[in-house]
Amino acid sequence: MQTEKTDGWKEKIDPDFDELIKVYLDFIDRSHINVNTGYLCLDDDSLNFLKHEGYPSFHKKIKYDYEYNKKLTKDIIKLGASNDIEYILKFFTAKKFEQKKSYLLKMIHGLPNKESKEYYRMFFSFFETEEKLKSYFDRRPERDLKRCVFDVVMNISTLMIQVMLKGYWDTENDESIKRKRLDRLNLIKISLSEVFNTVSSITHKKSLDGLLEEAEKGNDESLFKAIQIDKRLFDLNWLRKRIRKAFYAGDASFFKKLGMAIEKTPLENDIEYTKLNSILISFWGLGLCKLNNQELWELLKSCGVIVQDDPESFRKHVKRLIENKMIDDFY
Repeated sequence: MQTEKTDGWKEKIDPDFDELIKVYLDFIDRSHINVNTGYLCLDDDSLNFLKHEGYPSFHKKIKYDYEYNKKLTKDIIKLGASNDIEYILKFFTAKKFEQKKSYLLKMIHGLPNKESKEYYRMFFSFFETEEKLKSYFDRRPERDLKRCVFDVVMNISTLMIQVMLKGYWDTENDESIKRKRLDRLNLIKISLSEVFNTVSSITHKKSLDGLLEEAEKGNDESLFKAIQIDKRLFDLNWLRKRIRKAFYAGDASFFKKLGMAIEKTPLENDIEYTKLNSILISFWGLGLCKLNNQELWELLKSCGVIVQDDPESFRKHVKRLIENKMIDDFY
């Protein structure tokens, strides 16, 4: 009797993609982010550390420039990541083609998984010379060109994530890492934005960043939606100013709606499939969109994600996410 193949997805995307999902799940658990409440649930040791530090803010506007990326790189290395992560920054800042090629190959060469290494080596074979790179894009019609560009962006993204996560599990029993409370807090800050943006997309069909941008311009409805997702927002100066304004004006309606927003859980529906939805939204454009329904269902099950009992129910769930524009129908 022929056994049905359950890892066909490895022929379409990074063969080590399941590790990305497993790390993502562990990342959320380690960060003590309770996506069902919008609050952090830190342990006593971390709370005592925060008290000693004067309860520093976790919510700061990030300016994505070279200096920030350089600091972020160092923070991630401190958390136990490989020094290979520096190749990412060097790849993007390199001026010459040969330099970019060198850093790209170094990233691929440093991958621990042989299948994954071979996958990227084959995919980026067009990066051998500038002529091949130009020819790779020039010979394609417009429709294929868009898909081609998407595949390149997708693979460069997953490659870099793999580089960032290299050695992640090696720190599991590293006592020096466990003792570094500051590093744990850095881990939380790094992951919070991504997680809450995903949760907001599930609940409000809009990222938390998008809601905050509208709220800061005076849209109170967006403010209430944002508070529902992330209770840390009370740490923001402009939000405190808005609350003071309502207090001075005796705006009872504002406080009533604010109270309702605080009481609401970030996820109003599909709580059972919180992690499933989060993974689908976060990883859809990184490769999951290329898999057929059976492959996707099998992959997520193998990673320990709670999914629907049968492929057809799962297909309907994914279709609903696409129809609600929570994920895009790339392919």
